Amino acid sequence: MELIPIVVPSIDHQSEPMTLCNWLIDCGERIDRGEDILEISLPGIVWDVPSPVSGQLDRIARGISDRLLPGDICGWIRPDIEPPADEDRSANGRGTGSGS
Repeated sequence: MELIPIVVPSIDHQSEPMTLCNWLIDCGERIDRGEDILEISLPGIVWDVPSPVSGQLDRIARGISDRLLPGDICGWIRPDIEPPADEDRSANGRGTGSGS
């Protein structure tokens, strides 16, 4: 399964390097999509970066105090294996409009 990168977001009109302040989970831990995974900062501003997918933090590529630019990859998530999408409910013979 392909790993999903954790990418530093682009912040409006910011060209200054950012700093990775803190990983909020450890390698091997599970995280849900949208849950905060790391903190980055500019002088006077700290914000959380959410996980792009649900899964397990597989690899950390950048450490605390590393300087970051938008688009840099900080780590990778091994996504959860998602169950197949529900088949059309009419496949079980109900609700097909066949009149039977």
